[in-house]
Amino acid sequence: MIRSVETGEERELPLKLTTKAFRPRWSPDGGSLLATARDHKGRQGVYRIDAQTGEVKPIVQMGPEATTSWADWSPDGKAIFYVSSDHASRRARVLMRNLETGQEKEIARGLAFNWAGSVLRSPDGWQLALRESLRGGLKVISATGESRELLRFSQEEQEQGIRIGGVAWMPDGRHLLFEKGPRGNMELWRISPDGGEPEKLGRPMGELGLGGLSVHPDGQRIAFSSGGRGDGGSELWVMENFLPELEDHSGR
Repeated sequence: MIRSVETGEERELPLKLTTKAFRPRWSPDGGSLLATARDHKGRQGVYRIDAQTGEVKPIVQMGPEATTSWADWSPDGKAIFYVSSDHASRRARVLMRNLETGQEKEIARGLAFNWAGSVLRSPDGWQLALRESLRGGLKVISATGESRELLRFSQEEQEQGIRIGGVAWMPDGRHLLFEKGPRGNMELWRISPDGGEPEKLGRPMGELGLGGLSVHPDGQRIAFSSGGRGDGGSELWVMENFLPELEDHSGR
């Protein structure tokens, strides 16, 4: 479904897919959507969906021993990034595919199979933040393949149940927000994608962890879902005036 925020009008795209289109992403020109799904022949892969007609065209189709759980556009719309997970090795890779030539470049390999879908594109589009696993680490990878590990839990921290939850880029791309802590007692932190010591911002939700973390373009508000009250319910929250001021790098 495509819904107009201004008018509320909804338009359904009839898709020739056997599963729902996961994690749809608008193209930079707004003309199409990128999603992972299976076609009518059961072939799992990355598909391009025309936003007007609903026509589906395959970009990447996986073999029987592989799946993909995440895909996104490059900023210029001439390439895509996607995750390829191999069932035999239980490991995953991040690849960049040129849409004009079909040529592919490996950006990262050896990622944990189950959490390889935890990938976030930076605001400028040329860096990827990867949460390797709940109890693993956090790293940033550039489109050239340069990798920087930002966070890695010690064995002691893992035994204490310390984990990473939601992750989000700040709008200026100068920090990543992430939740860290034991289940039910997580706190919000930030760290530079260039590395360095993380900075604790606080625990806005008491005993509730964060999820679906998203930062408003003004850098002053965050939206997230929360759950875990024991009644099976969930809530959607917005917090204002909680984050540090964004620095002005415009020269004004």
